[in-house]
Amino acid sequence: MTPQRPAHTELGRFLLASGVLAREWAEPFDATPRACFLPDLMWPLDPDTGRHLSVDRRTDPGEWERWAATDTAITTQWDDGTHTGPTPGTVPTSSSSMPSVVTSMLGHADIRPGTRVLEVGTGTGWNAALLSARLGSGNVVTVEVDPVLAGMDPPGPGKGVRTPSTSSSRNGRWLSIARPFGQTRSSLAASLVCRRTTST
Repeated sequence: MTPQRPAHTELGRFLLASGVLAREWAEPFDATPRACFLPDLMWPLDPDTGRHLSVDRRTDPGEWERWAATDTAITTQWDDGTHTGPTPGTVPTSSSSMPSVVTSMLGHADIRPGTRVLEVGTGTGWNAALLSARLGSGNVVTVEVDPVLAGMDPPGPGKGVRTPSTSSSRNGRWLSIARPFGQTRSSLAASLVCRRTTST
């Protein structure tokens, strides 16, 4: 059962009314709260100040939930995972994009029931879970080149949301994926992909 998150439902209504959430994606969006794919410690971008805030669910769950359901980008990793501590690091290296950007991209893609999708750049896993909610887990494969992110347990399973049946990456090396795909989607830094693929 999908966790009840009223703030996420309100965000979905706002995005739908704004025209950036297509109607065919409304149900998958409502069934897949972004909060299920965010770490306890995260750094949302405050749109009013342009600065990253440090928000920890363990110390302020209410504020954490509020930012998780806000239409803003949230950094989830700094400096390729070498940064520690609650303060922002130097370079954001993984994030959850603005929900309006995510839903707009999905809406503009020609994704229909039965389409098989290969996603390059798993990140938090939220986008792949949205695809799975609409297409079915067996039609979505997501790969991650960042060894730190690839080694993390996906946060979605066990929280009432659908996730891809396969997440393929080990130590930055691509795994063989023997199936045809109707679409390939990516959201990542091209320089990172080039550096990792040319070194393997």
